[in-house]
Amino acid sequence: MHYPSALTSAKFINRYKRFFVDARLENGDIVTAHCPNTGSMRHCIGEGWPVLLSHSDNPKRKLAYTLEFSQNPQGHWIGLNTGMANKLVEEALTQRKIPSLVATARYGER
Repeated sequence: MHYPSALTSAKFINRYKRFFVDARLENGDIVTAHCPNTGSMRHCIGEGWPVLLSHSDNPKRKLAYTLEFSQNPQGHWIGLNTGMANKLVEEALTQRKIPSLVATARYGER
């Protein structure tokens, strides 16, 4: 997935008030990030799991970071930003990243 800037690696600490997560950056700093997923996510994220955060320099934002992905203990990345799901699938389809659909689909052709 293409983001305006590189995603920041961190470790998940906790989630609270539905829209906030704390994460420890690789340099040890703890940041609070916006969580755009309002679901329970109890099987999608756990304490100490690797996460990827996007960063915004917009001074009007209350939180500079947004939670984008977590990595489960089996090594699978989980998209947590529900606002990006359609863009993620569109990009995977147009770049032919889903092998089971490559042979049958004619996506991206106009």
